[in-house]
Amino acid sequence: MTTPRDATDLAHLLRERRTVSQGSFADLEPDHAAVVEAVESARWAPNHHLTEPWRFYLLDRERIARLGELWAELQARKGAKPERVARKRQEWGGAKGVLVLTCSSAPGADALTRKEDYAACCCAAQNLMLHLWAAGLGSKWSTAAVWEHEAFWPLLGHAAPPEATEVVGTFFYGVPERVPQGRRRRGLSAVLVDFRRTGGAP
Repeated sequence: MTTPRDATDLAHLLRERRTVSQGSFADLEPDHAAVVEAVESARWAPNHHLTEPWRFYLLDRERIARLGELWAELQARKGAKPERVARKRQEWGGAKGVLVLTCSSAPGADALTRKEDYAACCCAAQNLMLHLWAAGLGSKWSTAAVWEHEAFWPLLGHAAPPEATEVVGTFFYGVPERVPQGRRRRGLSAVLVDFRRTGGAP
């Protein structure tokens, strides 16, 4: 049996974490060792049948710069204006820290298993970002599809996309300089149906 713990600190952490965009990081080198510790926390996320589908890629300076080039190239191919291309190259390629998270299901896994595996990786992503926040690091989960570039998988050390694998996201991290104010569009009563209070019969 687990020992009951004071949930106040955890609730505070859950509610105060914010997404911090690349432009809101200070010009300071983040503690990359803390990110490795955050990955250790991430891999303890719940996962059905212990599939452990997550794979993490912690990029070095050269790979981050190259990632910026790939995203800029994709933007140019899609007809983005030159100033946008240049801005994205700088935002991505100049990032202090980048981690890529992928989801790999067993070859031949059915649709339900793949869905469960992806959900598990999303849980791992939340663990990751909460750990980073507790360590004083902000993060941004990006689903901008840089992985559509043909050079993306070689950047991660794969000649081609691994079988039954998809990218969950690119995570930018750093020391927050500006933290956005938290907001939610819906209150608790709008998202919770509490039968214990209403006493409604099924």
